[in-house]
Amino acid sequence: MPKYTTLFFDLFNTLLSVGDVPQHIGRFTADVLEVDHEVWNKACFSAVHEITKPTEHEQIIRTLAHSIDRSIGDELIVNATAHRQRRFDYALLNIRQDILDSLADLKQCGVSLCLISNASTAEVSAWGDSPLASVFDHAVFSCDCGFKKPDGDIYQHALKRCHSMHSETAFIGDGGSNELCGASNAGITTVLTRQFSKSHRLEKVKQQQGNAISHEIKHISEVRRVLKL
Repeated sequence: MPKYTTLFFDLFNTLLSVGDVPQHIGRFTADVLEVDHEVWNKACFSAVHEITKPTEHEQIIRTLAHSIDRSIGDELIVNATAHRQRRFDYALLNIRQDILDSLADLKQCGVSLCLISNASTAEVSAWGDSPLASVFDHAVFSCDCGFKKPDGDIYQHALKRCHSMHSETAFIGDGGSNELCGASNAGITTVLTRQFSKSHRLEKVKQQQGNAISHEIKHISEVRRVLKL
C-alpha cells in the first residue's frame, strides 16, 4: 500500500452543499429566473458557463439565463445574481463541524491537503473567509489556474503546487464533472464520497466512472481508514 503524502479534495458536494443552504438565505436561481431546475443545472455544467478565467457574476447569470430563454429580463437576472451569491457565500462560511473535524484529523497524519475545484469567480469569492481556507495548504480553482476537471492539466498543476508525486496522492470527491476519471487517468488513487449525493446521481456516477473508483465512502471521516493513513 503506498504512503500518501498529499490528499486532493473536491469542494462542492464533497465538503459542502449549496443545495442545502436554507431558502431564507437565498432562493434557488432557477426559481428566481422562473426556469426548470434541470434545465438550469444543465446550463451551469455546459460550456456556456465560463469557469477557466475570472468572470463577473451578473454577466455569468445573464449569459446562462439567455442560453435558456432570451426573453428573461434584467430585473430577474439582477435578483437571481444576488440570491445566488448569498447561497454560495453562506455555504462556504458555514461548513459542518464534522467535516472540519475530519479534515483536522487528516492533517494530524502529516499529509498535505489541496483543494481542486471547478468554479467561476463569484462561486468561491468567500473562500478567504471560509473555515476551510485555514485547513488547506493549497487551493486550486479553475477560474484562477485556467484548467478544469477532468482535464489532466489541472491535476498536474496541483501536483506541482504540492510538490507531490501522483503515486503518493489520492483524490476525494463526489464524482462531478467526471473528476474521478480525470484523477485516475493522471495516475492518482480515487475515493468516491457520497455524503451529499442523491441516490440517482450516485448511480449515474458509478455507471460512468466505476472503473476509475478505487474506494467508496459514506463520509470523509472514513478517508483515513480506507487509505490506511
